Amino acid sequence: MCSIKQPENKAPLVNPSRTSAILRKFGFRFTRAFGQNFLIDPNTLRKIIGAADLQPDDVVLEIGAGIGTLTEALAAGAAHVITVEIDKKLAPVLDETLAGLENVTVRRMDAMDLKAEETEWAGRPANKLVANLPYGIAAPLILKAFNEFRHINTMVVMVQREIAARMLAQAGSKNYSGFTVKLQYFCQVKWLLSVSSRVFMPAPNVDSAVILLIRWEKPPIGADKDRLFAIVSGGFSQRRKQLANALASALDVEKATIETALREVGLAPKVRAENLALADFAALAERLEFRGR
Repeated sequence: MCSIKQPENKAPLVNPSRTSAILRKFGFRFTRAFGQNFLIDPNTLRKIIGAADLQPDDVVLEIGAGIGTLTEALAAGAAHVITVEIDKKLAPVLDETLAGLENVTVRRMDAMDLKAEETEWAGRPANKLVANLPYGIAAPLILKAFNEFRHINTMVVMVQREIAARMLAQAGSKNYSGFTVKLQYFCQVKWLLSVSSRVFMPAPNVDSAVILLIRWEKPPIGADKDRLFAIVSGGFSQRRKQLANALASALDVEKATIETALREVGLAPKVRAENLALADFAALAERLEFRGR
């Protein structure tokens, strides 16, 4: 394990009393728009770190540093941690709580604006993402990371249970979505544990879950990704409509053309997007001609 310089006599941040004391010291007020809920349960933190299986040469990307609770734990096991925090009010907090951790880089920015080169340390790209993700950006951030940060092969993320249900949904279920299908293209998905709202400060209105995502060595289907994702997005853009109607509107293609393509891949013309598996969307992407992709 790498050697980390820690300030002397410093209790871990994952402690309700210490978290409260830090927030009082800096007069910090939570911002609802940033989805700020700070983890205060040591047991949950240990499980997240255990699931990340940190190695001495790992470069870890964290989204949403908060006061540095997870950052501190990650730094104890990884070569380097790059943590991203959008809230400028937390800058002086992190300057204090992460003082002495020489293997941490703080990016003070919106994670959705993060570039691939900003996930590198000493020329080495991050290979893992471990984060208590802000609820509002969880789904788009995960897809962005898989799509743009090609060296990230493992993610351990804490997300709202509703998002977790969408990540693991099966075709035909109410939680099945375009996000589900796109995630299946990128990775294997595994539910690790449920997390009560009581382990956060402040407690959110919903419970959470920790999910493990492992990138496929190569996608499970061979369709062009951009074409595939355009059809998935178009199909779910109006999920109550039949797929042919939704795609006709989204892709500016004649409905009859789409129905013909559906028949050719063995699907009913009146099928809805929620009933198609990833392989079905891939087959349709190979058959259906449309502009812009």
